[in-house]
Amino acid sequence: MQPQPDFSGSPVGGRADARLAFFLNRNLLNLAKKAISQLCIAHKNAAFYPPQHPSFIQSIEATLNTFHEFFQFRKEATFHLLGEDLSFEETPLIEESLLYPALIQACQEQGIGGMTFVSGLEAREITRFVLLLRQSPEAVTERGGVPAALREEGISHVTTHQLLPIAEKKEDQDDLLDEERRRLSRATFDEAVDTVQEIFRNVQLSKSLSIRRAKKVVHSMIDRLLDDQAAFLGLVTIKSYDQYTYTHSVNVAILSLSLGKMLSYDKNQLSVLGTSALLHDIGKIRVPLEILNKPGPFTAEEWAIMRRHPIYGAEILSEIPGLSKIAMVVAFEHNLRYDLSGYPPLRVPRRIHPFSAIVGIADAYDAITSSRVYQRAELPHRAVRILLEKRGKTFDPILVKIFVNMLGLYPMGSLVRLDTDELAVVYRPNPEDLNRPRVILLRDGQAAGEIVDLREVDHKTQRYRRSIVEALDSTRYRINVSQFF
Repeated sequence: MQPQPDFSGSPVGGRADARLAFFLNRNLLNLAKKAISQLCIAHKNAAFYPPQHPSFIQSIEATLNTFHEFFQFRKEATFHLLGEDLSFEETPLIEESLLYPALIQACQEQGIGGMTFVSGLEAREITRFVLLLRQSPEAVTERGGVPAALREEGISHVTTHQLLPIAEKKEDQDDLLDEERRRLSRATFDEAVDTVQEIFRNVQLSKSLSIRRAKKVVHSMIDRLLDDQAAFLGLVTIKSYDQYTYTHSVNVAILSLSLGKMLSYDKNQLSVLGTSALLHDIGKIRVPLEILNKPGPFTAEEWAIMRRHPIYGAEILSEIPGLSKIAMVVAFEHNLRYDLSGYPPLRVPRRIHPFSAIVGIADAYDAITSSRVYQRAELPHRAVRILLEKRGKTFDPILVKIFVNMLGLYPMGSLVRLDTDELAVVYRPNPEDLNRPRVILLRDGQAAGEIVDLREVDHKTQRYRRSIVEALDSTRYRINVSQFF
């Protein structure tokens, strides 16, 4: 028997760097949000105060100070505009888009589709840029446009990007695009399931392991995620009773990668996170099938064996060449819980790795929403509420909040009844209102061909056209929700 690795003491190599990267990314995003908010306030103040007024000067200084904080970590900050939506790099700034429409409108009128602020930025440049946005589009055009006006004003640490027109595509073209995305996403999902199955089988047969295929499929998953996160998330509606272990591993990877994107992880970090999530349960290979598939409660002895699967997983992954040590840590820690009340017990209490916290949440959500021999699946909206109830104890409260914002209170694939007595399947979340997603209307259990936004308001009555009354069990209605994704 191989010696049990000891994870209760000092951190594993590379772990501190990953944790630092986790908090660095989150701090960068928070600073970016704060900086753009301060800029919006300065832009608003410019409408009420002259440049010499203390209130205007104070808002400029607050903007500059926040950007200087940001530049300690990164040398430039880029914000994009598409329609009425503002984003920092690839991360939507939902709250800021809603709170500061004046700045967005000013940028639209000036033909600005994005802004980059570079280290070395000065207060006078922010002042002149804000005042430039307050000029009429005609006046700026006479000066040769925004880039020429920036040069004329001596603003060298702010650059703008052209406003891209929003193409009006025909519905059939959208359908073709969505169909192609679904095809690619499903092919990636099936490849990931096959990959996990192959790796698990090789472990059972004591064959030498190569992680190359796993890394390749994770990169494909990241590509699908970056192409269309909502469509990618829809894959977790795919459940397989017979292949639970493998589909569960893939679903956990999808959920973990999606949460990692919400946290602004770069591709390298997503690759490590996705691979770790894909292999988090590999230790169950060493748990006897009669225990894994037991329909009733475990005996004390069986539970003791089951609780060792994180240790087995860490042992297995420690022997795979070319695999990040973080994957071994995640396998060991994913059942530890936020308050360390889980398993396996630690000799010395410590804070678990951020990737372990992410995988733990994804693992719990998919397990709660899956049917097994000993458990009936919970409805997705109920699973979300279970996570919320356990935040701060079982799960990291900040990560749970971001996870729920990502899924919505009625996650994709939820079957719902509307107050119009229509049945619908939740198709896309609305981060602006978690209670009002986009849904596919159903007729006789099939898509009626209409996707509606539950935020739509009847202009005559000023009331919502449709609202969710209740969530339903799709299996009772014999509706396979995964067909829509």
